[in-house]
Amino acid sequence: MTLWKGEPWAGSPGVTVSDCLAHMAPDWWGLGWTSTAPNADPLVEAARFGIAPSQLAAFQSWAAAAFDGGQFRYPHAFPDLGTARECVRRLPGPGVRLVGLSFPETAAAVLLEAFGRVHQEGGLPGAYECVTERRPPADGGSPRGFEILGYVPTGQFESHRCHALEGDFQSKLGVSPNQWGLVDEADAALRCADYVNALDGHTCADLWLPGQLTEYQV
Repeated sequence: MTLWKGEPWAGSPGVTVSDCLAHMAPDWWGLGWTSTAPNADPLVEAARFGIAPSQLAAFQSWAAAAFDGGQFRYPHAFPDLGTARECVRRLPGPGVRLVGLSFPETAAAVLLEAFGRVHQEGGLPGAYECVTERRPPADGGSPRGFEILGYVPTGQFESHRCHALEGDFQSKLGVSPNQWGLVDEADAALRCADYVNALDGHTCADLWLPGQLTEYQV
């Protein structure tokens, strides 16, 4: 599960799990950590989610406890729906969306094999750790389609929309996006991922996979 507040980059009513296209919570700012990103300011990031400066310390305390207890995985993954919804209740701003990410078994196996040694040496990022647990998607959500996701070893994702690949998918593969900016069918999504993986050097991601997105009521 991940929480995000959309910007125009994701399109409307687009859904994404890429922090290239949306602001995520809790992330580094929610834990009181620092960031090397230019102009990074935890007060600014918190304000995007309606958290006032006077409220930030309390939110960070809750997020740190959830992180220490394994209920929140850095940078913005929740292994269970209940904790994710609890986080939403602590974000007073409007427009926060709760999205679950799952991979087909074959795609999950490829991800685990490709990065197992890398992450054994440096620790497991949140999204990768969730995949290792092989949990089924939580019940009660609304499937939105497949996002073609480029995995970065920090546990974050690029999206096919970061590289405006929708036109290529349509013209070269005959795959059109649905109303959420995603791909409806699993087989078509896999073909799209294979296409991007063949674009050697075209993106910053190391591996592209079809990820199924499910949106949940907050």
